[in-house]
Amino acid sequence: MGKTKKKTAKAAKGNALLLSSAMPSAHLVATGGRFNGGELIALWHAVKPKMAAHRADFESLGFTSSWASAMDALGARIESTSAHKSELAADAFPTGAALNDVIARCKDWRRSAATRVSISPKLAARAPKIQTGSSPVALDKTIRALLPLVASRDLAAPGGAAMKTQGQKLLGELAAQVKKHKDATGKVSPAVRDRNADEGVFYEELKRLARAARGVVPAEAHLFAPSQQLGTRLPSRAKKSKADGASSTPSAAAPNPPAAG
Repeated sequence: MGKTKKKTAKAAKGNALLLSSAMPSAHLVATGGRFNGGELIALWHAVKPKMAAHRADFESLGFTSSWASAMDALGARIESTSAHKSELAADAFPTGAALNDVIARCKDWRRSAATRVSISPKLAARAPKIQTGSSPVALDKTIRALLPLVASRDLAAPGGAAMKTQGQKLLGELAAQVKKHKDATGKVSPAVRDRNADEGVFYEELKRLARAARGVVPAEAHLFAPSQQLGTRLPSRAKKSKADGASSTPSAAAPNPPAAG
């Protein structure tokens, strides 16, 4: 495992244009393990023409042609492992699906809670800023901020006490699954770690680009956002969502919160 860490650190130095490669390798491996490399690359190809249409604006923010070339090279490296896809899948993180399931349920709870708070005149001004990302850290922070608000007597919608209990339970599940997923990263092969580290860098760079797009092309920013354009490795959930056409939570019909990367 020590050799793998050295290889990852060396690769990060070699991709200096991709700033996310300097992030902790454990974070990159865990993040990459949640997303499909093919979908990441497809999103990159989809946004490249939009970048080209506003080249000067994106370049002024550091997203230069050299940066784009580095992304192309990283995408090619990820695709080069496709020949070993079955081997890699057999050695994939056993906890990824469970973590993604908890994250999805936390996002549903957060959306529902934020909607209830936003329609409560005495609470709306105290609502935390809600984004659409799936970072466990961000989810934990915003859920904790919403808990006392949904339990408030000033909540306009009924069921606040039950929602608070559900939110507290989800926080416990989230913390447990994050720990299990992190522990699992040390039990897979170097090939899986390397691939997922690359996918983690690719995802984080797409997220940086999406944040820049909010200022450059605000009307199309959602088309850049990985959190809105990518599915996590939960095929059963994705199929269910398409079949139902909506979430099972009471807030499914509520307006989407502000776009985020």
